[in-house]
Amino acid sequence: MRMIRILKIAALLTTIIASAVLGATVGSIRGTVTDAKSGDPLIAVNIILDGTSMGGITDETGYYTIINIPLGVYKIRYSMIGYGEVVVDNVRVIMDQSTNIDVRMNVEAYQGETVTVTAERPMVEKDITGKKVVMESEQIINMPVRDLSEVYTLQSGVIQVKTAELGIPGFEDRGIEQIHVRGGRANETGFMIDGLYIENPIYGGRGVGRHLNQYAVRDVNFQTGFFNAEYGDAMSGMINTITRTGSDRYEGSFRWERSNFGDFSQKQDQLRDYDKMAGGIGGPLFNKRLRWYTSFHNTKQAYSVLKFDDIVYQANDLNNDINRANNVHVLDTVAGWRGFGFNNHHDWFTKAGLELSPKIRLSASYWSVGNEYKVFDPAYLFYDLGKNEVQQSAERYSIEWRHQLGSKTYYTINYADFTQKMTMGVRNYDTDNDGYPDWLEMKQNSNFRDPDDIPAFQNNVYDNNGNLIYVPGDPLTFAVINNDTLWRYGDELTEWLTAEQYPSYGFLPLDEELYNAYLANPDSLYYISYMYEFLYSGADRYFHETYSRSKEARFDITSQFSRHHQIQTGISYREHIIRFNEVQLPWLATPYTENYKRFPKEMSGYLQDKVEYPWMVINAGIRFDASNSNDKMWQDPRKPDSILVDTEWSYLLSPRLGFSHVITDQATFTFGYGIYYQNPTYRNVYLNVDKRDDMDSFFNTPRPLVGNPAVTAQKVVSYEFGFNQQLSRYWVLGLVGWSKDYTNMNSTEEVRVGSVKYTVFVNYDYGSSRGIDLILEKRGGGHYSGMLQYTYSSAKGNRPDPWAGYRATDNPLTMPKKEVLQEFDRTHDMSLTLNYHLKKREGLSLGGFYPLQNTRLSMSYVLLSGAPYTPIMPDNTAGAANSERMPMYYNTNLALRKYIVLPGDIRLTIGSTITNVFNRRNPLYVYPTTGSADDPGRRALDNIRNGYTSSTFYDRPWYYDDYRNIDLFFEIDF
Repeated sequence: MRMIRILKIAALLTTIIASAVLGATVGSIRGTVTDAKSGDPLIAVNIILDGTSMGGITDETGYYTIINIPLGVYKIRYSMIGYGEVVVDNVRVIMDQSTNIDVRMNVEAYQGETVTVTAERPMVEKDITGKKVVMESEQIINMPVRDLSEVYTLQSGVIQVKTAELGIPGFEDRGIEQIHVRGGRANETGFMIDGLYIENPIYGGRGVGRHLNQYAVRDVNFQTGFFNAEYGDAMSGMINTITRTGSDRYEGSFRWERSNFGDFSQKQDQLRDYDKMAGGIGGPLFNKRLRWYTSFHNTKQAYSVLKFDDIVYQANDLNNDINRANNVHVLDTVAGWRGFGFNNHHDWFTKAGLELSPKIRLSASYWSVGNEYKVFDPAYLFYDLGKNEVQQSAERYSIEWRHQLGSKTYYTINYADFTQKMTMGVRNYDTDNDGYPDWLEMKQNSNFRDPDDIPAFQNNVYDNNGNLIYVPGDPLTFAVINNDTLWRYGDELTEWLTAEQYPSYGFLPLDEELYNAYLANPDSLYYISYMYEFLYSGADRYFHETYSRSKEARFDITSQFSRHHQIQTGISYREHIIRFNEVQLPWLATPYTENYKRFPKEMSGYLQDKVEYPWMVINAGIRFDASNSNDKMWQDPRKPDSILVDTEWSYLLSPRLGFSHVITDQATFTFGYGIYYQNPTYRNVYLNVDKRDDMDSFFNTPRPLVGNPAVTAQKVVSYEFGFNQQLSRYWVLGLVGWSKDYTNMNSTEEVRVGSVKYTVFVNYDYGSSRGIDLILEKRGGGHYSGMLQYTYSSAKGNRPDPWAGYRATDNPLTMPKKEVLQEFDRTHDMSLTLNYHLKKREGLSLGGFYPLQNTRLSMSYVLLSGAPYTPIMPDNTAGAANSERMPMYYNTNLALRKYIVLPGDIRLTIGSTITNVFNRRNPLYVYPTTGSADDPGRRALDNIRNGYTSSTFYDRPWYYDDYRNIDLFFEIDF
């Protein structure tokens, strides 16, 4: 009821301003109908979209417009008494765009005359005012990619950080994707499904494991520059995925893909063990007014497969002469390829649409997604059991009511309920099967790999009556920590450790016997010097449980106010429930703990006018955003003894202006300006705020860090200008220059108060990025199509992420005061996608036989500048920040398909996906002393020769991207 009251108030406000974070899932068709001979406008021409109840009629100027058209490809009929009917086929309706179809009609020569014309998508779309790339389902499925994240990063100016060494610490463990768009920080992009957000309110962005399966997708719209006022809470781009609805006939697709075919496959593909089942089916249900579509996706694979060197510890080298000469670690016993962790994903999406009347449409969808993974961590190279495992799940319900009030006006009501959960923990094992779990033996300093070494009581134990029941040396029968009984002998082994059960990190044990042997013969036990390089026991650092539920309601109304003005307005309200429970380093005397429940709220809105003339299209709008974290904070975050004050609603206005000026029928000039705001992630807002009532405990935590519910939204001012030119019938060139200036960025600052220090989140950081985008596209006309995208850019800032100040212990005096290149800067970013398709009876002919017919080859090629890094100079000091660059990155992927067409519109496909075709070793990280991913430098090599460090320690294949991977797949379509 409370939310309904808020929506009523917001609805009233739309008469003054407007609203909604709506990304429309419809488009429109407009144009002019004239007499073919005289050129005079034709009045009252009847226009119908085949197979629908939608249509229109021309006015006195021959002009018509049809709004509120669901995305898709249509056939349009134009009819008028005395004139031959004209049918325009293959008319494509694109989200947020007007498709222009001008028709010339001839006087009817004979009754029933019909002229059919096939529409072609214009190479230069005159109502696009910023950089926009639209990809359809068929394109995505045919690409050499495994999920939508790989599709996103094929767009130039979009960078994904793939290695933990360059990423934000802890992000990979938590499943937070680090995608940067046009020089922005991670998670500055808004992700939507059917116009509603799917972001994680705790960490921001979409997150690993939130991948909608490819068969559920109809279109994906990428806007990496200017976007209209209807979009918000994002500073670098918007990605809106439009889902499929069933057609008027049954159709389906199923796919099985696998990498491991035994000895037939490469060793790395066997260890990767990729296995995918996916597909979708849909059509009319009971009648053609009710249509449904459902799809699924299930994959399993190793998280990482790495190729190590062939130098391993040889157990039969009795005196360790060879092992010592190789300086190899005693745990390093496997040469070459090794697989680590796992990454399993599944999702199911279903959607139904009902046409209640010619003017009312109702649709509803359900999405369930889950992900389980264990990341690769070099510290756990030889002890995988103690590494955290992550389990994520999400459910999303959505409903849309769309009502056309007349030929010029329609409104929509949308609602979505999105729940996300994540747990991170360590599994409970009994490695030696002696009845004592590993964690207990570790805490008792027993060997958890030896069934004869069982833990024992270390002190006398008395019962409640004071009777002695156990003496030191008796086998342990129970364990109590903080007056809680955590285990009893004979208990069934639980699946996961509790936070209290986590044992501390452990290394290869050095007992008295081994140490004495080392003193007697140091050469034979040379590896004792290396014992602290890799973990051998213990549990990972996180015990974690999070829950979020986001409810979003939206009302939107669109009206073709006049021939030249389309007005769009509405309201939106979003509220979250956030529960966070985490213990870091649970074995510490004062571990890092967080446990809270919060209820932030957000409202937003926009007023948008799309002005359309033959020579100019203008998108002018203003956006309103409001948010309240619903918490308390010190009046001065730098004075913890100041009073606690309630947070209040913050209000922001952001203007947007974009235009497309038509220079010729084949050329446009575009300009876009906008102010964009984005709220800080709620993880940074609420971090440790539950400690405010127990400051002594908070300040006794090592390096205390506290969030700030009073931090405000981050801001960027963005400009871009572009030129689009059709070069020929099938080729188009686009050139865009852009500039972004960031202020008020979320950051961390160390504060000293008396004898204590703590770090707090504030708004301090700043940055800028500049660049030029080039797009060359070949569309239609022959067997091949493709797109070349290139971005030349520079990304600078005083710090790369909000946590950088905490890691560097920056205070107001030491905070960076100038911009430097950021770790995610890539000067050159080029991607090329090509598609070559031979249909039936095409290609090479051998006596009437066409061996290459029904074949499709898809290729992607990516070239990236290397990441900047700070070099370590010969005197072991750091050079200028990010003054050197890693080697360039090149990668080529292929997908090959061969179709076999069977009776009954059934198509079988056999194909292969090959990534890194040329097996190039692409460095993801380098040693800062040498700039090489293989050479650690003179000091490191001296330490190896002198026996201080093992050669194993510097065998780091994770500094490189994956070798060539080959999958085979089988598909059936009907």
